[in-house]
Amino acid sequence: MQYTISEFGFRMAHERTLTPDAHTFTRHAHPEYELLYFISGEADCIVDHLRHPMSPGELVLIPPMAYHLVALTGGGAYERIVIDFDDCGLPPEFLRRVFAEPRVINTPGSYEMRDVLARMDIYAQRFSGSTGKLLARNLTAELVCLIDTADAHSKSFSGFSRVMEEAMRYIDSHIATIGGIDELCAHLYISRAYLHRLFQTSLGISPMRYIMDKRLLLAQRRLRLGEKPTQVCAVCGFGDYSAFYRAYKSYFGITPGEEVSQRKAKE
Repeated sequence: MQYTISEFGFRMAHERTLTPDAHTFTRHAHPEYELLYFISGEADCIVDHLRHPMSPGELVLIPPMAYHLVALTGGGAYERIVIDFDDCGLPPEFLRRVFAEPRVINTPGSYEMRDVLARMDIYAQRFSGSTGKLLARNLTAELVCLIDTADAHSKSFSGFSRVMEEAMRYIDSHIATIGGIDELCAHLYISRAYLHRLFQTSLGISPMRYIMDKRLLLAQRRLRLGEKPTQVCAVCGFGDYSAFYRAYKSYFGITPGEEVSQRKAKE
């Protein structure tokens, strides 16, 4: 079974890749919350500086704006359910608490979660259009509420090197003010060349690309929360609005103003 249910701020997909290879999936980030339910295959899930070898039945919580990737470690079909969503009607403070950090949930230990995941497939076959979308959002909200009480079924990730972890933490906590690579190197007491190798080896991108991506994702999130483009430009660390405008359109395919218009059209 494969399907996709999609609308603004929400996407649920049951996908099966029969002959995946190492280049099928790339590291990416987005402003939505993500749930990744692993059904079959041989793969590790990488979220920012953390890594976890996946087992069937595990559910990964991925916070907004976290770089993540499914790294295939063997052959065979890779099957999963992926849900990206803005809020599904849940309170923002509740979602921030549940998705405070990446987590792995062992769903075989919870009948209630297995039931919700099974109903996702059943309802996707039975309902379409606005009804199917409403049910998909409601099931997602129900699943998140169950996850909130699932500490007994949680597992932890392992990490990258201490230096890489500290680099990412520093960038994330100074995203609007960091002056550039030299500031980061001074904080870590390492050379520019070593920092570049760290990011290329761990994430496949340069440190400046990581900083810019994080700023743009933060900008999109703030725009969707109703802030004005000029305000977002300033608080996200862009030097001037024209640079922000060009970078935003290049990354997302739409301008900051069009992002605001889409949000208003949804309301």
